[in-house]
Amino acid sequence: MKLQEPLPDAFYFPCTYESLAPFSHPVLVSGYPTCTNAACTIENCSHQDFHQVTSEGYATQASPYLLHYDNNTYQGNSGSPVYLPSYVCVAIHSKGGVTYNQGVKITEEIYNVISYYINLN
Repeated sequence: MKLQEPLPDAFYFPCTYESLAPFSHPVLVSGYPTCTNAACTIENCSHQDFHQVTSEGYATQASPYLLHYDNNTYQGNSGSPVYLPSYVCVAIHSKGGVTYNQGVKITEEIYNVISYYINLN
């Protein structure tokens, strides 16, 4: 997707693919979920106010490509940045679950793709 014009007041999160010790830092997930009431269904949500929601938690497990964390997330959070309190993005939220949430870690390949599109004129 390419925007016809820049978003006002938008900024990019710095990203890193460096090996971090995520268990020693809280991680945050921030996005615009469809509904913030877990009792609602996607078809019938009385709480659709579409405001930004940020949740804080801790990484619980990491592999070379995935990061698990205990943050509360909602349906519609996929694609949200998973970042450190220093606003450095370390993963992209991809899956919510009952026992954990999961993000795809920023690898060198993903970092290069993100950098390419940010720097595209």
